[in-house]
Amino acid sequence: MGVNLIFLGLYASLGGIFPADDLYLILVLQCLVGVYLIYKNEANPINPLFLYYVVTMMQAIADINLMQIVGTSKNVMYRYIIPQCIEEATRLTCIGQTLIFIGFQAAKKLSFPSVSKDVKNKNVYIALYYILVFILCNSLFFNVFRSSGIKVIDNSLKLINFSLIIIFTRFWAYEKNNKYRNYAIVIVVLQTLYALTYSYTRTDLITPSVCFFIGYFLAVGVRKVFTVQIIPAVIVILVFVNNFSNLGNSRSHFIDAFVPKQNINAVKEKMDQIDEMDDEDSHAGFFIRIANLAQVTNVVNLVNKNGFYNGRASAPLLVALIPRDLYPDKPIINLGAWFALEIGVAIKNDKSTSRALITNNSVDMEIWGELYLDFGYVGVVFGCFLAGLIFAMFWNSTHFYSSVYNLTGTLFGGYLLFQGMSGIGPDLQVFVTLLSTYIIIYILSRLL
Repeated sequence: MGVNLIFLGLYASLGGIFPADDLYLILVLQCLVGVYLIYKNEANPINPLFLYYVVTMMQAIADINLMQIVGTSKNVMYRYIIPQCIEEATRLTCIGQTLIFIGFQAAKKLSFPSVSKDVKNKNVYIALYYILVFILCNSLFFNVFRSSGIKVIDNSLKLINFSLIIIFTRFWAYEKNNKYRNYAIVIVVLQTLYALTYSYTRTDLITPSVCFFIGYFLAVGVRKVFTVQIIPAVIVILVFVNNFSNLGNSRSHFIDAFVPKQNINAVKEKMDQIDEMDDEDSHAGFFIRIANLAQVTNVVNLVNKNGFYNGRASAPLLVALIPRDLYPDKPIINLGAWFALEIGVAIKNDKSTSRALITNNSVDMEIWGELYLDFGYVGVVFGCFLAGLIFAMFWNSTHFYSSVYNLTGTLFGGYLLFQGMSGIGPDLQVFVTLLSTYIIIYILSRLL
C-alpha cells in the first residue's frame, strides 16, 4: 500500500504540471510495480487486483495512443473527446484508480460472510456439465432455448458456463485426468460457437478460452505463465486482437468476420442499417476501444459547465435493490445511456418510457468519473477507496484458493476475476450487480 500512496502523492502534486502523457507513463510504471510486488509476495498471485493492474496499464497505453491522434482524421471513435479537459481528466483518472488500488489492499483481513462451499461429489459437476451441453447444443442447432429466452442463456447461465470451465481445468491439472480437460474443451468450443453465431459483444468470443487458461494456470501455478505453456494462450489473444476491428462489422453473427465472401455482404448490410456512431465503434481497433480518456474529459467538461451534480447522477442507484414486485414502476437503470444523452453523443429513442431510457449509444462514466461528477474530489477520495475496499471484501468472501472443490467460491470468484479484467466496472452501477450476485451465491452456498 505504501508504494501506491507515494504514487498518489505524485499525481496530486504533479497533475497540471506534468503533461498528461507523462502522468500516464507514471501510471504504467505504477502498475508494473504493483504486478511485480503481488507476484513476488503472494503465494497465489492471480487475484482481481493483479488483473486490474494489467488492464489499467493497457488502458493507460491506449489513452496515450488516443492523445496522439486527437484532432486528426484517425480519431473516429472518440471524436467527442474534449481536448482542453485532457490534463484534468488524466489527473482524475490516475488519482481515482490509485485510490481503488489502495482500498483493495486495505481490506486484506476484511471480508463479507463467506460464500465458500466445498462440493466433493463429482457427480454434481458432471450433471451441471450435461445440462449445459444440452442447452448450448439446442440453442446452436435447434433454436429451442433461443426462441423462448435468450437472456436466460446469455446472462443467467454464462456465469456457470465459465466457472465450470475453470473448475474442470483445475480438476485436470490437479488430478492429471484428461477426462476433465475434455469436459472443459467441449464447453469452450460450444460457448465460442454460440458467441460466433449470436453474440453482440466481442469479448464473448475470447472469454471461454481465457477461462480455460486461467483455470489451468491457477492449478499449476502462475509461474508457469512464463514458460512455453503460455504460447497457446498468446496465439488465441493475438488472433482475437488482430480480428477485433473486423469483428465489429459482424455483430450478432461474428462468424462472418472469418469468411471473406460473407463478410463483404455483411458489411454492406450493416452499413445500411447502423448509424454513424455504431459504425465508428465497429471499426475501432482493440487498443483504441479500451481507452477511457474521452468519457472522463466529458465528465470534467460537465462539471466546468454545470457545477457538481450533488448526487443526481447516482440517484437512480438508490432504488436499484428494491424488488420490482414491491415497486412495479421501478425505472430500468441505465447510467451509460443517461450520460451519453447528457454529453450530447446519443439520441433518445421513441421507444423510451418513464421506466426505460433507450438511446442509440451508451457511454461509461468510469467509477471515479461518476464520483467526481456528483461530489468532486471529496467524492473521488472516499468513493474510490470504498469501491476498492468493498470489491476486495467480496473477493475475500470466496476463499478462492481454499480448495479445488470450492464450487460456490469458484462461481463468485471467477466472476470477480473477470470484473478485475474489465476494470472492475463502467460506473457505480456495477456494485448493484456485484451485491445481487453475491446474495444469490451466498444463498446457494447455504442451501448446499
